[in-house]
Amino acid sequence: MKIATRRSPLALYQANLVKELIESNSKDIHCILVPMTSEGDEVKGPLEDHGGKGLFIGSLENALKTEQADIAVHSLKDVPAELSDEFVIAATLKREDPREVFLSKEGASLNDKAMTIGSSSPRRKAQLLNKNPAHTIAPIRGNINTRIEAISKQSLDGIMIASAAIKRLGIQHTGHLLEVSEMLPSASQGAIGIEVLKSNFTYDVEEILSSINCKDTFEETKIERRFVASMQGDCNSPIGCYCKIEHDQVLFSYQLLSLDGSQEVSNSIKLSTSDFENWLEKEIDMLYATGKQKIIYDR
Repeated sequence: MKIATRRSPLALYQANLVKELIESNSKDIHCILVPMTSEGDEVKGPLEDHGGKGLFIGSLENALKTEQADIAVHSLKDVPAELSDEFVIAATLKREDPREVFLSKEGASLNDKAMTIGSSSPRRKAQLLNKNPAHTIAPIRGNINTRIEAISKQSLDGIMIASAAIKRLGIQHTGHLLEVSEMLPSASQGAIGIEVLKSNFTYDVEEILSSINCKDTFEETKIERRFVASMQGDCNSPIGCYCKIEHDQVLFSYQLLSLDGSQEVSNSIKLSTSDFENWLEKEIDMLYATGKQKIIYDR
């Protein structure tokens, strides 16, 4: 089985994890990685100026269409909430830590003091400015280590980064973890998604991927991605979203922000799985009926 992946250390780690799990669960399957450079790795400046994080998956999807690869492995938070009809997210691994971490030279935590914080995420920028409008948000790009180096090179107070990335790469740090209640992550943060071409999603492929699929993570991220899609948002929209399924209960939280962080709409609910679907439909309808959905486009 051929696995398409980006070339970054984090992407290769995730693809190798999928490879190991498939080979350990399906003894007769041998996997090889097909590392690729995506358009998102090559563009300069903010991603939203060039089409957003979806730039990271175009090359991998093309590899699926041209049969260079059988599956593609992604950080699911970087995958657009609405895929082309040709593709499907077929499986997710068990989610890593979904929380945000603030990395700084001294291991300081976020506080009321105005800081210069590195992040190119519109969501993180909006959330940080919502907490303190006096913060300065400096754009940073590159792989995880490059972003960490920016703390010193750009004289930053710190950077915001996904805890899952730090943990997967085994990077030692003295950062401050922010609980989900303090800063909602992006939809699917911490989850690894496996994408396939629908026409190649045969029974055999489904059997292989179902053996490594985490059902709870699959359903949780499906709900999160559906909510972002319903808001007509994407990977670069200032939307925080988190779902946790435990037994027959669904905990769901969301936060919509204006790009400058000055406006906010949020809610958090815990319901039975049988009641959740009806509530979500009504909540989405309410956000549109009141025009609150539009704040994600306000600057």
